[in-house]
Amino acid sequence: MPRAAKILSARAVSELRWRKTSVDKKGNPIPTQYPVGGAVGLYLLVTKDLGRSWFYRYTSIEGNGKRNKMGLGSYTYKSVKNSEALTLQQAREKAQHWAGVRAKGLDPITERDKELAAAISEQAEGITFMEVAEEWMTGQIESKEWISAQTITSRRSWFNDYVYPVIGHLAILDITFNHAVKVLSQKTRKGQPNLWNDSNSQARKIRGYCEDIIDMGLIKLAKRDSHFNVFTYKNNLSRRFGKPSKIHEAESQPFLHYEHLPNFIAQLIRFQEQAPKGGRPEVDCFIFGMLACTRSNCTRIADWADIDLKEKVWTVPKEKVGKKTKKDWPIPLHPRAIEIIKAQPSAKRKEGRIFSSLKHAKLNDRSLTSLLKLFPDIKAYKEKPGDPDRFPVFHGMRTTMNGWAKANKYDFDTRDLMLQHSQESTTHAAYDRGNAMLEERREIVNGYEEYAFSMVTSSKVVPFKGQASK
Repeated sequence: MPRAAKILSARAVSELRWRKTSVDKKGNPIPTQYPVGGAVGLYLLVTKDLGRSWFYRYTSIEGNGKRNKMGLGSYTYKSVKNSEALTLQQAREKAQHWAGVRAKGLDPITERDKELAAAISEQAEGITFMEVAEEWMTGQIESKEWISAQTITSRRSWFNDYVYPVIGHLAILDITFNHAVKVLSQKTRKGQPNLWNDSNSQARKIRGYCEDIIDMGLIKLAKRDSHFNVFTYKNNLSRRFGKPSKIHEAESQPFLHYEHLPNFIAQLIRFQEQAPKGGRPEVDCFIFGMLACTRSNCTRIADWADIDLKEKVWTVPKEKVGKKTKKDWPIPLHPRAIEIIKAQPSAKRKEGRIFSSLKHAKLNDRSLTSLLKLFPDIKAYKEKPGDPDRFPVFHGMRTTMNGWAKANKYDFDTRDLMLQHSQESTTHAAYDRGNAMLEERREIVNGYEEYAFSMVTSSKVVPFKGQASK
């Protein structure tokens, strides 16, 4: 039972202690309740371990005489900034407020819960684009939609350069059509006047990402059905920005025409044979990936665990293939590709990464991309003689293979599978039937290798002179 006398001063409140008589029928300690003067129904609760908190006690509005207790917060002697603990004065003010609510015939606990729900809703509606975007990007990485470090870094830089400065600080519900226009029509990092017109491929990806992020935010706010997504293209941004196909044709990666391939490979082999101090592992990696028709990241991180030397098959795990497919991908290997990997230092253990630099590190993308620029007569292999930036790159070698295979009348489905494209077509159906076209692809690989190395006088693979990667 609370004391009859009320505690009026802050010092008196601070000196209150748990009373030894505050026990239940079994002798277990229960909190001691002290009525505090200055506000009707205000009490201080003190536990045996000297924990202290305020509560407001009032009679139920149902008229049944029941006493309800409403917690107000923990106790503090002196006010602390940004703290939820209450001094005596602050507790009195709160108790007086809720006493006024009770006097109007309303239930204080019910009204408090309503206010809390409204505050949470208001706070949620203020969720910013950047907050949702960071959560969305984390999801892209964790779900393996963005696999390589290069992709993750470049996409984050897009948001930092183009998106966050315009709408990063804005609440999802405050982003307008004009904001979307501003994001897509600003200058590019290279100083070109219009992102959508001058770097359309990048701009389309940014627009799509922003649409997904705002959609995610609207779902969080339960506003998806009532609030329009301003980054929608059809019947919205399409009225301001032209179709990508009308702006420019999609430009493929610079590639080597297949007619130049035999001469190029002959020079590449001579370049490897003349390499000092251990050889050039990037050349081995380049040729291996060229024959397998794989992407740079997939090739550079090729692992011995995925190689079946007996069946001459490299089964690339789905997370390493790329976004074109969601399945593990078997690739037939030509004997020359087998010889190349057997010549690597890692072949001694046949475990871990196959290709490594002379310093035992993972080969970077630039080592393959810039390899062709090391050739003295690289200009002879330029895709467009008048374009100084269209040197063939590693990724373009996939186009080289496709051009050769098309010229040699290989069917579309087989060529498409060589490029690791898995789409809802006859190609996809064939792939789902247990890799039924593996041998057809092996036929392309064998024919392509024979053509590519037709001007190489020596069939011997130069052993790599480095040490096994660690």
